[in-house]
Amino acid sequence: MKRNILTDEIYKKLLEEIVKLEIMPGTKLSENLISKKYGVSRAPIRKVISKLESEDLLVVKPQIGTFVKPILYKDIKNICDIRILLEPYATEKAAENIKSNEIDLLKKHYDRIINFKGNIEEKNNLLFEIDLLLHRTIWRLCGNDEIFIIIESYRNKIDRARLMTAKFAKRLEPSIEETFQIFEGLLSKKPKNASNAMYNHLFNFKKAILYLIEEMVSKINNESML
Repeated sequence: MKRNILTDEIYKKLLEEIVKLEIMPGTKLSENLISKKYGVSRAPIRKVISKLESEDLLVVKPQIGTFVKPILYKDIKNICDIRILLEPYATEKAAENIKSNEIDLLKKHYDRIINFKGNIEEKNNLLFEIDLLLHRTIWRLCGNDEIFIIIESYRNKIDRARLMTAKFAKRLEPSIEETFQIFEGLLSKKPKNASNAMYNHLFNFKKAILYLIEEMVSKINNESML
């Protein structure tokens, strides 16, 4: 029982480090170093690696090593296309279905961003938290459980990509403005406004992350030729 609890704790910590880009895509992981870091044998570490591999966050290459999976152009494009098809519709339906108590709750989170006084890193963490809350509220209110299941299955990949755009593509301020527009469409119960704001937000995110991936791949290729 204790071993299972320990394995779960290590899994959660390693997952967080990967999703938050504290361990960057492409990084080679060492079972030995991870086991020393957490003061455990290699057995629970292998279980954690196997689980993260099954979630498509790690790549295990026999006789070579274990690597954090790169953020691949094709994967992100496909996920973005699915989101652009589903989430504007979900946002429109959520704006139609939203009740006064949900409006009050969203208004409190909306005000948290407007009144925030911290530094850039703290602001990004706050936006990350509220962005997730906003999207999950929309999925819950849209009346279609399948949309939640589909989008939630991509959550870790979406979070890695979103944090990459905030970190390397300077998407923080534009993303905040786009989030405001989604909030305003929901709070005013204007379904088309909310849907259009979500479409613009997802379209701009897709454009930023795909451009960033292309730039990073081009840089790696150029460096390999030197």
